Formats: sequence, structure tokens, C-alpha cells
Amino acid sequence: MGAPGTRNKIFSNGYFLMKGNAWLVGFGVLAVVLVGGAGFFLFTGLGAYDEAYNGWDRLSGRIERYEKEVPYPNQENEDDLKGLVEDYEGKVTKLYESLSRYQQPLNTQISDSDFTTQVLPAKVTELLKIADEGGVVIDSPDEFYLAMGEYRATFPRPPLVPMLEYQLGAIDHLSRALVDAGVEQINLVAREALPGEGDASTPDATGIAEGQVVQKYPINLRFQASHAAFQSFINAVANDESYFFVVRLLRVENSSPEGPSLATGSGAGSGPSFLNADGVEAPQELIDATSSTTATMDELITAMAEQGYQIQREDARIIFGKETLDVFAVIDLVRFLSPEEAAAAAEEEEDDKRGANRRSR
Repeated sequence: MGAPGTRNKIFSNGYFLMKGNAWLVGFGVLAVVLVGGAGFFLFTGLGAYDEAYNGWDRLSGRIERYEKEVPYPNQENEDDLKGLVEDYEGKVTKLYESLSRYQQPLNTQISDSDFTTQVLPAKVTELLKIADEGGVVIDSPDEFYLAMGEYRATFPRPPLVPMLEYQLGAIDHLSRALVDAGVEQINLVAREALPGEGDASTPDATGIAEGQVVQKYPINLRFQASHAAFQSFINAVANDESYFFVVRLLRVENSSPEGPSLATGSGAGSGPSFLNADGVEAPQELIDATSSTTATMDELITAMAEQGYQIQREDARIIFGKETLDVFAVIDLVRFLSPEEAAAAAEEEEDDKRGANRRSR
């Protein structure tokens, strides 16, 4: 059995041996737990990573596919857009129809030769005739050619003919309005060239300015007329229903800038006359004396009325005078492009830009 001391020693060694084994077992269990937890979290993270990676891969492929495809709206958006476009086009059409009543249709059938040899000379001859019958003097009648003297013996470029004929019709219309108003003399009828008319580098020019739905063609007039004739002409232009005219500029000069004199002692008929209730005309001395104490015609009429005399109605000419007015006017002939013309003009302008870009390369 051994000595007692030896047994205690063995027991003691066993105790320490058992104690060491327990620590190793605990460490092993802890290690297993830690490794298992790490594995669990690794497995979980890897799954999330794979899911995220696959999701991004799918999204990246979708983006790449969309970038190669032509975007197409859904049916609802497409219908809304179509409705807006149709509503806008309808409003544009109604606006054009309301304005087109004040303009003549373009004559696209007239040829360049017919314009020079028939249409233009016929209108000139007719206008000179009605002016003569109306007692209107045409300054330099041999040179008068309704502002189109350059086509007296030459043909215009064919694309310009429709707009030239339209412009000619408007100039003839204004000239006739001057005669109808009773002006005394027509001194000038001129026009600005149509867009591209004088530019040889644009042989296909149609006389329509690019990018403008509202076309304006200035016409210059100079004439002499009484106040009544001038007023009648301006009213006719403002209310014309055959063409759309806009008076851009008016310069009016009076033949007597100082106005009619209020002096009454320079002879019979040179000033106003006044009658009393019995029809007796006021003595000239009374009128002269009263006039010397008044500064305006209104004051003179009031002062004479206080003395029992009223101005004769026919002598109201002293207020406005009998002077002749020398008038210079710039009148815009306005024409509105139809939706079809505007679309064609825009397409032509785009073609010109593409051609210019190709030539510049």
C-alpha cells in the first residue's frame, strides 16, 4: 500500500490533475461557443452579402438595359399629353380663324410673267384713272408704279410672286382709300423689300421671315389732305376688314404752323362773325375791341356772348382752320401665318440649319 506520505502525494497530484482537466474542458467549451457564434454570424453576413450583391447585379443590368431602350410613357401620361396638345392646337386654330378674316388668301397660281405683264400694270392704270376722276393729284405720275417700279420690265423670282401679289393688293387698297377719303395729292407710295427679295444668295426665298408667325410689311405714304380727309383715311385704315393694317408712325405738318389768326381787322371774312338775337351782325369795331382784351378764341366767344352776340356756326372753321396737312405715314401690313404655313416654315428653317452645319464641317 505504500507509506502514508506517498498516498497523500498521489491524492494531491490527482487533485491538481483533475483541476487542470476541468480548466481545459471549460476552455474547449468556450472555444466551441465562440467558433460557433463566429460561424453563425459569418454565415448570416455572407447571406446578406450575397443577397445585396445579387440585387445590385440585377439593378445594374436593368439600368444598362434601360439606357439602351427608348423611354416610353405609360398610357395615362400619354393620353394626358395628347389631350394637352390637341387642346393647344385647337386654340391656335381658333385664333388664326378669328384673325384670318382680315387678310386675303395667297394666290399661289400666279406666274412671274403674269405678275409683271398683266397684274401689276393693270392695277397701276386703274389707280391712276380713279385718282384722276376723284380729283387727286399724283406726284410724278410717270414714275408712279404702286411702289413696284423694279418690276416694270423685269420678272420677280417665282417663289416671291405670291407675297409680292399680296403686298401689291394691300398697297393698291391703301391708295384707293386715299382717293376715297378725298386727299388733295399723293406724293409718295413706297414699301420695304420682302425678306430675301433683294438677296441673290437666297434664290428660294418666299418673302416670309423665318421664325415669325406674325409677318409685318411696312408701307410708306406721304400725302396732302384737309383735316377731314386725313381723319377719314385714318378711320378707314383702323377699321379695314380686307387687310390687317397697323399705323406704326404718323408725322403731320400743318401748312400754317402758327394756326389761324384771331385778328379781325384785316378785312371782311378774315375772322369770326357774331349775330345777336335779332340777326344783326356785331360791328367790327366791337369785335376788335373785345378781341384785344381776350387771349383765346374761347374767351372771345364768351365775352361776345355776354354782350348778346353768338358766333355763327359756319365760322367754326376758325377753330380748326382751313389749312392743308402734309402727312407722312408708315403703315404695317400684317399677315398671320396659318398653322400649316408656320409648320412648313419651321421645317424649312430646320433644314437650312442642318445644311449649314453640314457645310461647316
